[in-house]
Amino acid sequence: MSDAGLTVAVTGPTGTFGFGLIPLLEADPRIERVVGIARRPFDPSEHGWSKMEYRQGDVRDPEALRNAFDKADVVVHLAFMITGTASRETIRAINVEGTLNAFKAAAAAGAG
Repeated sequence: MSDAGLTVAVTGPTGTFGFGLIPLLEADPRIERVVGIARRPFDPSEHGWSKMEYRQGDVRDPEALRNAFDKADVVVHLAFMITGTASRETIRAINVEGTLNAFKAAAAAGAG
């Protein structure tokens, strides 16, 4: 992996941790492109994110992850659910199965 022109894919870019990480990725000169995958649409330019490409998807959808992670050098998995009105099954599907899906898709993409 080269030190320049990197593509970083991020799940959960609009969550608490994502909002902390994305500005750092945007400021890093080694990173050329950031692919953000989230369930709800968002406009990266509203946050001043010029390297970010939005991809709608869900960690429970392995195909969406594979598509978003294609050609990524690095994957950062930040999508998770802590509390709320969601059922235990939904929380497990996102936190456990979604994490496994993200790891498998990252491995398939050859990302670190």
